[in-house]
Amino acid sequence: MQVGDKLWDIETPGLYIYKQKTKLAFYYKYRIHDTQKLSCLGSFGSLSIDDARSKARQYYLLASDGVDPAIHFKEQAEARQKKKQKEEYSIADAYHDWEEHFKPKLKPSSLSEWTLYDRYVAPKFAHRPLGSIRPEEMNSFHASIEKPYSANRSIKVLKKLYSIARKLGPVHTKC
Repeated sequence: MQVGDKLWDIETPGLYIYKQKTKLAFYYKYRIHDTQKLSCLGSFGSLSIDDARSKARQYYLLASDGVDPAIHFKEQAEARQKKKQKEEYSIADAYHDWEEHFKPKLKPSSLSEWTLYDRYVAPKFAHRPLGSIRPEEMNSFHASIEKPYSANRSIKVLKKLYSIARKLGPVHTKC
């Protein structure tokens, strides 16, 4: 095969292997709303011919229902990525977002209670995902701090971090 050659599949209309400079790739040609589209299904080797045919059938079914398969699968992948980021978003991520977006705007007197983050909050919760911290853990954390003022302020810092997570969320984390 020469660069630029296409080898069409005889079982699945619209599916072919395209010879690129350094690799072979599966492509599927389909129509959506009277417009011809082309989508790369994957590299030959990482995707078997049977898998490529199966994927081409999925594209065909979606396109016949009026759904652009490339957009559909891209949206699904983005949704999975957002869900994963949300599940992994930790207290440390929220603190990083606070430092980036809120800390520069605070007066020095308002920053004093944030020293409790390093002293109490970070050792206990920093790398825990936000959704994994149970109320019982918060209660035992609060009770474990000897000084009532520090305990209450530490809980206030945690609440603020949850609030920041709701506002900014995992979209702003730098992975």
